[in-house]
Amino acid sequence: MINSPWNTTALRRYQLNTTLSELAMAKATGGLIAESQSVFLVTPVNESIPAFVLPITSVEYGDRKLNDNGVVFMDGRSFMRKENRSDVGYVVNNQMQADFFVRIGELTALWVKTPSLREDFIRTSDMPAQTYISWVSHAIANKLGLDLDVGRELQIITAAFYLHQFSDADDAVSERGKEKAVKLIQRWTRAPLQVIESVVNELPYMSLLEDYVKAVHDHFSSNTRVSQINVGFIVRALSSSWFGYGAAEISAVALEYPPVFLALVEAAANAKVWRKTYLGRLVERLAQGRTAQEFSRSMEVLAGQARGKDR
Repeated sequence: MINSPWNTTALRRYQLNTTLSELAMAKATGGLIAESQSVFLVTPVNESIPAFVLPITSVEYGDRKLNDNGVVFMDGRSFMRKENRSDVGYVVNNQMQADFFVRIGELTALWVKTPSLREDFIRTSDMPAQTYISWVSHAIANKLGLDLDVGRELQIITAAFYLHQFSDADDAVSERGKEKAVKLIQRWTRAPLQVIESVVNELPYMSLLEDYVKAVHDHFSSNTRVSQINVGFIVRALSSSWFGYGAAEISAVALEYPPVFLALVEAAANAKVWRKTYLGRLVERLAQGRTAQEFSRSMEVLAGQARGKDR
């Protein structure tokens, strides 16, 4: 299970030493603002801090003790601008983007600080899981021209990969973990139970995209089309799934990190502009009836927990 967005495939090679040093200086001099109990924002006043897209967490700042309460640091400069007439020297000029990035920060803060609540992330709704399965497996199947039977088994492996992102290895591959996976995957994909069991029982624990790719290769070892899949193939296939500031990076991180993926799904469910994206169209198709409203309420509960509010 990946703890911080900076442990994902897309970000794990980034060097943050300069950014962390500048954040520490800005915090010491009162140069950051508290958006909530769990999220601090870098503003346009802080020109010396290098730009960053995803939240910086206690996993990164650790012994620097930037904060003792597990807050995350977000770069707010993509949705703010300098304004000399403002008392604080800046204004928010894109509230929708601000809400989106703050939500990523809130969910990340909760994910990192309170591992015991990670199960709540998967209970928000079946819609995110179904969106994820379609998002990843359909992109692969369509690009490679896979037949229906192969595509169905690919969906099952993708569903298991999504599920593994919420648990550690011991839980995921235990008998109880596999039984839980079979039930959930049947609900998400409606594939035959016998097929799901045969696929899930042979799967290893998958945390990173490279684990997912290896599991797919091993399962379809004699399929030459499937052998073309690699991490770069998947990231490229889905890099245009979103738009806006840091879109490609956000999409890549969302493949392995539930807090970011759930924030994408929520944004697409609640704002028409995000539904123009590839991921947004998938959400729109699945968010029928009261599904979107129930999901949004569950997400607000999670965000409230991150902000220190009771259920």
